[in-house]
Amino acid sequence: MGEGKRMGGAWGAWGPWGPCGATCRGAASGTGRSRSRRCDSPEPSTHPPGAACEGDATETRPCEELPPCPQDGSWGAWSEAAPCAVTCGLGVVTLRRACDAPPPRHGGRGCHGNATRRAACGPRGACPAVPEWGAWGPWSRCSRPQGPPLSCLPAVGQQRRSRACEGRAPGGPACPTAPGGGAFQVRACYDVHQCLLSGNWSDWSPWGLCTPPCGASPTRSRVRECRPVHPPYPPTVTPVSSSDPVNVTFWGVPRARCPLLDGQRLRLEETRPCLHVLPCPPPDED
Repeated sequence: MGEGKRMGGAWGAWGPWGPCGATCRGAASGTGRSRSRRCDSPEPSTHPPGAACEGDATETRPCEELPPCPQDGSWGAWSEAAPCAVTCGLGVVTLRRACDAPPPRHGGRGCHGNATRRAACGPRGACPAVPEWGAWGPWSRCSRPQGPPLSCLPAVGQQRRSRACEGRAPGGPACPTAPGGGAFQVRACYDVHQCLLSGNWSDWSPWGLCTPPCGASPTRSRVRECRPVHPPYPPTVTPVSSSDPVNVTFWGVPRARCPLLDGQRLRLEETRPCLHVLPCPPPDED
């Protein structure tokens, strides 16, 4: 048998457009709609083989009627820091950034985080030390610049104490003037150091902790102490050079004398056993 006539294929009619592959129009794939056709009007012959249809079997177009897709915003780069405002040591500058890479569009979310941040700048060399007052030294003994000793007498004396301006550089600023005085303080006083004064017994102190804290026969104690009573000296005095009275302070550690209490004159201690104490844990074998 002889071969038939060679026939090329021809496209049939386009089918209907399919639905859109998304609910919004954006850069992502699959947001368009497509239609297809078949090479069957007629199909290419097979014996002998005919030419296939030329062109594409499918066609796609964007869904122009869809709304644009939301686009979330992203932070841009941090701005360059402003010049450091300090002349010594470390300073602080504020950096800023904008949500513009890209900005949010079509209902997209804004950037998450802070638009500003603080950063250190410098250093620009060590700063000079800031002078400040040190701690007060002890008060001197209560005395008079000229005159007999004042110990155990109702006579007003004087005390001094001092402090240093620490951290001051040569030729630099001095320590600021403080409400409590500058480098020196002076106060009026009565000298009762080691003076024998009448005393009163204190109330009982709270019970102390058990000693030892565990094991057999721990005890705890409380005490009463003989405390001196300052004599009824005038609490203020008016200096010759001023019309304003000043306070007078008792200075020193006096000795107290109290009535005999259970055979004691200075300190009375009461001890009692501790109850329900846990046994001590065994020592480590190591």
